Amino acid sequence: MTLSSRTGAGKGAGFPTKLAFVYDQLRLRGQSERLVGGCWADVFGCGVRMSLKDQLRRHEGTRTHPYYCTSGKITIGVGRNLTDRGLEPDIIRELFRRDVASAKRQAAQILGASWRQLN
Repeated sequence: MTLSSRTGAGKGAGFPTKLAFVYDQLRLRGQSERLVGGCWADVFGCGVRMSLKDQLRRHEGTRTHPYYCTSGKITIGVGRNLTDRGLEPDIIRELFRRDVASAKRQAAQILGASWRQLN
């Protein structure tokens, strides 16, 4: 089984899946060495060496608010598929920690010394 068949490469596939498909095609042609040290060595013929992360950021962009991708999936960040993958518990805890810290700062700004007495 190829990497792209396990990840469901095809019409509407996300960029990581498309990269898996490209890797499989190179591997089948005996050219997988073009992926060297996590850096695509001109796989797309553009003459520029970019890391996989840079390729993903360039293709996906960075979105701070949820949106629907071309496959109709709710997505955020750099192509994070929330519909199928959701969020891991550690990410949820970190987001909650940041939200509580932000709310405390806002309360302290509004209430001033009264806020410290409530704690």
